[in-house]
Amino acid sequence: MRVWTLCLSVLAILGCAPVADPQLPPGGIPVDNTEQLLRSQYTGFVQRSRLVIRDADAWSQFWNQAHRNVMPIPPVPSIDFTDNIVVAATMGWRSNGGHTIQFDSVYAADDDLYVVVEERSPGAGCVTTAAITTPAAAIRIPRPGASVSFVEQSETFTC
Repeated sequence: MRVWTLCLSVLAILGCAPVADPQLPPGGIPVDNTEQLLRSQYTGFVQRSRLVIRDADAWSQFWNQAHRNVMPIPPVPSIDFTDNIVVAATMGWRSNGGHTIQFDSVYAADDDLYVVVEERSPGAGCVTTAAITTPAAAIRIPRPGASVSFVEQSETFTC
């Protein structure tokens, strides 16, 4: 079962609204010059979140929290925040394995960017590990002229 919603960054606190075509915003053009910076099942993020990181200090704090269970913490990847930003998504605490989060695609429409986030979770009949997971992902994208919106895609898969 797939549920699609568009969460506007300005309205993210208020919730999500359904959209007719979640893959391509009106006039949307795929953005190819992105870079995956993090995709991990075991991070320090116990709450679900969507983040737009616009400076080195916030990026360093995010990176350190993502790796708080790792010693030594890997060096923070260098980002030129004059031309780029980092978008990050966390699923929060999960009581078992099999949960994943990733960025599916990024689209530009006018000066806005739309980032498609995909969350996948195992269904009731799936055999999973008995390990607590806290999935998170982060990518570098070009700095938009205006806003960043998250297009949410979630799936519960059967085994």
